[in-house]
Amino acid sequence: MSPPNRKGNDPAQAKQAAFRAYQSRRSADGFEAVPSSAGSMWKAFVGPRGERLRALLQAFHVGENPRYPPSPETSIQLMRDLLERMGATLPDVPAMRLCEWFTSAQGGRAQGWREVPSGLAQTAANDGRAAVVVCALGPDETLAGVIYPDESSSASNPTVLMVSEAEWLDPGTVLQGFRGKPVRYFAQSV
Repeated sequence: MSPPNRKGNDPAQAKQAAFRAYQSRRSADGFEAVPSSAGSMWKAFVGPRGERLRALLQAFHVGENPRYPPSPETSIQLMRDLLERMGATLPDVPAMRLCEWFTSAQGGRAQGWREVPSGLAQTAANDGRAAVVVCALGPDETLAGVIYPDESSSASNPTVLMVSEAEWLDPGTVLQGFRGKPVRYFAQSV
């Protein structure tokens, strides 16, 4: 047990209290539920909803489907098709404007979409919620993918299902698909 500091507070208890406060702030908008073991470390896992999402994504057979040849345009189309199957439709806006739509109050935010860090996007997918990754550098350099439920993925390099310029990732990682390009992550809170 840690010795109390000069003010009589136990540093371990202060750290636990700070972690609980952090979890409360993250769950304030209803995006991330506080686990029943609040204040303790918990391992990412794929729950029943995540298993259903995994089965739905696997049913697309991206690498074998002639509808999705490797190209940036196909990348956006695959994301739209997957999200539609999940019940989360996207508007018919140019690929370059998708990031704007996800963050706009009249668009994505009204439908529960939030821009999130990579680890939280993976957590959302593991929980069975829609989560995507988008790279919009220019009209010819727009790629997108759907985050794939995977309990063994890295928080900094989520697992993704996508079509890139040259290959299918069914599934793969963000670094494999986007090759280090700057990306933005979005997840639905419902």
